[in-house]
Amino acid sequence: MRPEFRVKNLFRHFFAGTPRMNFGKMYFRIYNPESDAVVNKFQEKEWKMIFFDTDEHDIRDLSQCLDVTILMWCDRVNDEAHGMLYFQEDHLCPGSVCVHGGTWNHSRAMYGSLFDSLIHVYAFLLHNQIEVHTSCVQGNDVADKMQDRLGFVETHRDDNVVYKTLNEELFFKSQVVCKFLNNDKAYG
Repeated sequence: MRPEFRVKNLFRHFFAGTPRMNFGKMYFRIYNPESDAVVNKFQEKEWKMIFFDTDEHDIRDLSQCLDVTILMWCDRVNDEAHGMLYFQEDHLCPGSVCVHGGTWNHSRAMYGSLFDSLIHVYAFLLHNQIEVHTSCVQGNDVADKMQDRLGFVETHRDDNVVYKTLNEELFFKSQVVCKFLNNDKAYG
């Protein structure tokens, strides 16, 4: 019996009503395997921290899977993509998703927008009763610190990777989360 995946359908339903999920100066849209490229946008070392042995062809193929959703993170002014989020739903536990991704634009001016966008997409998932997980290569201090500030807690680790779950209570009590969620009047 095939699992009933919820995450891809949740995003499909949202994007059926609008092509963009707007957050301040940025928005998410569905990845287009025919025109979007992500792997070559990242420095090789950075990409290997997200996906170790995955190339552009693999990403295109994976985007077609029922358990995978890829969102592009774009600038509302010029529609330029600055990053991506990759969601893979758990086959054994539909409604539980593992998130990977990042930005190839490391401008300090983008960090506020990055937090804003991540916070709102995670709130969207939590509001829809989706359990959010991630992992982080040991030594990726930037990702580790960002995940901690958003309320991810370590569940276990192996020799190379730290596995985390988004704690809903910590997420909604986080100062950075409260700052951005309480500033919704800035969205339009």
